[in-house]
Amino acid sequence: MKAIADRVRRLNAAVNAHDLNPIGDMYADDAELTWPGMPTFKGRQAVVAFYAQMFGAFPDVQVTLRRIVEQGDAVAVEYASAGTNGGPLPLPTGELLPATNKHVDVQALVSGSSTAMGGSRRSANTSTKPKSWPSSGSRRIPLSANEEGPMIRFRTRLLTLVLAAGAALVAVQPVAASSPISVAGTFFFVAAPVPSGFRMADGNAFVTLSFPAGVVTGDITGNFTEQLHIVTHPDGSQNLQGNATCTCAVGGRTGTLVFDNIAGTTNTSGVSEAHFVLSGSGGLADLHGQGTAIVSPTPQGPFGVYTAQYSFG
Repeated sequence: MKAIADRVRRLNAAVNAHDLNPIGDMYADDAELTWPGMPTFKGRQAVVAFYAQMFGAFPDVQVTLRRIVEQGDAVAVEYASAGTNGGPLPLPTGELLPATNKHVDVQALVSGSSTAMGGSRRSANTSTKPKSWPSSGSRRIPLSANEEGPMIRFRTRLLTLVLAAGAALVAVQPVAASSPISVAGTFFFVAAPVPSGFRMADGNAFVTLSFPAGVVTGDITGNFTEQLHIVTHPDGSQNLQGNATCTCAVGGRTGTLVFDNIAGTTNTSGVSEAHFVLSGSGGLADLHGQGTAIVSPTPQGPFGVYTAQYSFG
């Protein structure tokens, strides 16, 4: 079972490097991640988006492996994670809790089992014990040490036992939360963006890009327009913010869906990660939610993958 411990260490290294690519490589296509108070994240892209959300909320998070114990097809991992709540935390209700800039320490124990069969069902359960938590009113509460933690199901490839700081630190939940519906899909643009407002300041380039036509597919379907305000830094990285409006069908209902408060970054390879807040009108009135998008450059133009959670009422 030494291979499992090696993969735990590799995943931990990827988490500490905040590198989503190797994290995604360690999950099967049909991976599922469940965490108390959160909807189930289904599929590799949804799990990667979960990590991206946590890296955004805790940009300096680091994980220390304390102990890895293996016996037969069972394994347990004890670890500690620490980070500063330096970014907004998306909640299942669609709200964004503002950053508190407070330091958070979490200790956790992950246990799981595996078989040699490639098609086996594999799971891991974690109990977490927070040492300190940021305070932002009564909406933020820690998990108890006895509360069940994440369960990850894999069809093939890997039993991942370290959800690391992302999963440990997401134990910051509202006192009362509805049960949102998880959705996922892709999006792309069918017309070139129109630039405006270009200027330079302190070595940074500022521009607004208006995308006149895009298509979203998957659990949310429709056509959208988008406007992004982009700052490009001297090293080639970018910060972006904006909004998009879609004539969309969601859950059997059709109306106007707004992707608001889009905020994210683009690395020097051109891969963007952004969070957004959902709201609806018309046939989608009372819809609210939140989600994450990962956009990669392709020869045909930007191609995005989204995951989101929404509810009505």
